Amino acid sequence: MNEDALIRIIKKAPVENDHWDFKGKWHENNGELLRDIINFANTPHHDDCYIILGVNDKNGKIIGVEKDPNRRNKQQLQDYLRRQPFAQNWHPLTNVETLVPCQ
Repeated sequence: MNEDALIRIIKKAPVENDHWDFKGKWHENNGELLRDIINFANTPHHDDCYIILGVNDKNGKIIGVEKDPNRRNKQQLQDYLRRQPFAQNWHPLTNVETLVPCQ
């Protein structure tokens, strides 16, 4: 996703839909993270979907995750998903990107 598209979505916060979900922080529980990823992977539209972290899902305020102790990078997320038993050894495609807001 490019930065402009992400900014457009964040401006719609806290409105969520079947394409994006706002989370104020990284999941503390890996099971909850897995559930959210699978929910998006199972959408009937099969479009790209986004879990946008660092945005309060109640009021849409950007709060960031730079000091979140549960923060993961792309490799950590992919390693976690690869350890999960998916049917036919299929794993959802994921990416982790960081947006640094302009000062």
